[in-house]
Amino acid sequence: MNYVIILCLCVLIIIMLAMVFSRSQALQRFGVMELSMVLAVGGSALFGYLQAKGLTTDQYFQLFSVHFGGVYAYVNELEQCDEDDDSAKKQKLGELEKLLNDILPVTYVEDESYRYVNAVVLERDETDNYRQCWFLGENTMFWQDASEQAMKLVNQSLRDKRVAYDELTDSRGILALTDNSMIAPKYAIVAEISLAPLEVKLESLRQKYFLYGFLFLMAGTVLVAGIIFLQGREMRRIIHLISRVAEGKDDWESLQIERRGFGVESNEMRSLYNSLRQIVSDVKRMNYMKYKILQAYYRFAPKEIEKILNKQSILDVEPSDRVSIEGTLAFVSFSISEKIAEQEYLKCMNRNYSLLGEVRKEYEGIMISGNSDLSILKLMFKEETKKALHFGIDLVAREDMRQQKSKTFVLLHRTSFVYGVAGDDEQAFSYIHSKEMKILEQYVDGLRAMGIRMAVTDYVYEVIGNEAAVRYIGFIEDGSYSFKIYEVLDAYPSGERLSRIELIPKFKKALGLFYKGDFYLARNTFSEVLKDCPTDEVSKWYIFLCEKCLNGENADRQIFSLFS
Repeated sequence: MNYVIILCLCVLIIIMLAMVFSRSQALQRFGVMELSMVLAVGGSALFGYLQAKGLTTDQYFQLFSVHFGGVYAYVNELEQCDEDDDSAKKQKLGELEKLLNDILPVTYVEDESYRYVNAVVLERDETDNYRQCWFLGENTMFWQDASEQAMKLVNQSLRDKRVAYDELTDSRGILALTDNSMIAPKYAIVAEISLAPLEVKLESLRQKYFLYGFLFLMAGTVLVAGIIFLQGREMRRIIHLISRVAEGKDDWESLQIERRGFGVESNEMRSLYNSLRQIVSDVKRMNYMKYKILQAYYRFAPKEIEKILNKQSILDVEPSDRVSIEGTLAFVSFSISEKIAEQEYLKCMNRNYSLLGEVRKEYEGIMISGNSDLSILKLMFKEETKKALHFGIDLVAREDMRQQKSKTFVLLHRTSFVYGVAGDDEQAFSYIHSKEMKILEQYVDGLRAMGIRMAVTDYVYEVIGNEAAVRYIGFIEDGSYSFKIYEVLDAYPSGERLSRIELIPKFKKALGLFYKGDFYLARNTFSEVLKDCPTDEVSKWYIFLCEKCLNGENADRQIFSLFS
């Protein structure tokens, strides 16, 4: 039983030491408190056991001292004997053995009885020292083992005039007494007794101390663990709230609802909770201010530039960043009459760009640049060309529904270009490097002036296929670059769209006559197209061009490209 308890205590101490050196504050507190309690309970149990052991041992010896005191009469008689009468002394020795058997109590331990084991009668010699005179018992080595300690007890008995006793090793004890009626008695008696019965009682006492000490320790451990858990629950709650705040989940109303599940709060935790609530309030206010500031700055920053440059955030964009891109570019031009008042002009311009922003988000277009006068804007569609096509059609259709006082023109072209950022840490500008874009941008106003709502180049036409109704209206040449231009008929209202689709063969015939140089027949055929569709501005533009050629203004015309 004792070994089990000691083993449990050793394991518990090792665990507590591991907790003390852990990184958890709760475990450290529990480990320190548990070690303190182990020392307190263990020390108290040990001190109590030692005190109880001393008292029990003293009572045991006092019990035997009372009985052993009956030998006083024998010692007194022995003092009266004649020194030369050996027979009388032998008789007294027999009487001593009988007396010891009679007066010493019998104790029983596990079916074994114990009286005294050995006894020695000491006689004072000429040097006033006591020497062994008679011996009773079986262990003849008794006096040699215990003589030194026995002489101390004899002297103590002489001094105190009572029975002196002490504990020997090997579960033995000795008692000594002299004639207390004489100043210098001639004889002294030393008896050995067994401490086996005492040790049995002490062992039982020790087990009880260990057992109850262990039970008190376990009860204290449960109590300490409960206290630490309750205190740690508040701390864990605060830590949870701080973690939520650190993660940006600072919905304080929901945090307050969760907090109601915990009833009791200490003053320290309540103060910490109030401080945390103030921090959350300050953080929300700062985040709102930062959001408004970034939102204000972001209005003037190129939209989604971080996506184009493959950055995680616009904050990661650095001057000199650039990337080669292949995508579909959309040139968007708004034509607003200059005859309207300035305020009305600005309102109309704002409405146009508000509409452009709505449609751009829906079709995932990216604004990449624009002129300072906002006459031409460039958007990019990285993934699908068909999205760019439907973007242009939807933009023109919504403008028609709003009955704007402006005309919108959209030109789509698919190409490769370099997009990057130039500047320094104080100010930077985005740029696009593409020869094709520079060429096409020159003709945006001209195409819009022809009355075209939406056009695509042959690079886009090859991709969209039959996605929309288109007609070929001409080509543009500039140096080594040549672009075929197709008008998107789906950008017109339904009635006008159907009329233009029906007239595609006749328009194609007229355009063929124009390219052959038969300007007269070409003019007549374009006139027939215009008659059937009075809103066909492209046919009207070609009629004026044929008139010029017939009047000799373009007599040397060799190139039939648009705007040549």
